[in-house]
Amino acid sequence: LGALEYLTNKELDDFSQLEEHINKGYRIITLVKCLDKFDKKNNKIIGFIILKDNVRKNAKETLEYFKEQDVLVKIISGDNPKTVSNILRQLSFDNFDKYISGNDLPDDYNKLKEIVNNYTIYGRVTPYQKQTIIKALKDNNTVGMIGDGVNDILALKEADCGIALASGISAARSVSEVVLNESDFSVLPKIVNEGRRGVNN
Repeated sequence: LGALEYLTNKELDDFSQLEEHINKGYRIITLVKCLDKFDKKNNKIIGFIILKDNVRKNAKETLEYFKEQDVLVKIISGDNPKTVSNILRQLSFDNFDKYISGNDLPDDYNKLKEIVNNYTIYGRVTPYQKQTIIKALKDNNTVGMIGDGVNDILALKEADCGIALASGISAARSVSEVVLNESDFSVLPKIVNEGRRGVNN
């Protein structure tokens, strides 16, 4: 049970019946019967589980705040990049169409540094790729990273400021500089303002 691309040698685009769900930003999980654990092309697809993520009501407002503050927002996700893109399209997020899959990212770090600013969304990335993307972004930016799962730990440690959700795993909280007690992104503008007040004083 998991991502189609990881369990088989097929892509979501190979299934026309899924296009409607992808365009709506639904998450698609694949259930397969494993016939050969060493050769994923032999895994038999049993079905797809379609999940709808509810976007928080204040998500658009929070993203618009950071846009006004000239903060560059990147989305680094284990989900399919098209799914993430379509969720952001619903929020009228700038550059929602600039996405890339982890499978298409170069292994060479210098090449990654050259393209890292060309994309807004990174989908189907591994924990190591998350860390490497953050590292590459740090060359020209001060980077804050928000995460809650085991896949985020390396990136949270790599970032200049790791921000964890209280609802996430304890390891993510322990490597972060900030923990959001209510697990709500809408408090981030207040954190920024408090930090600026401290700097100015």
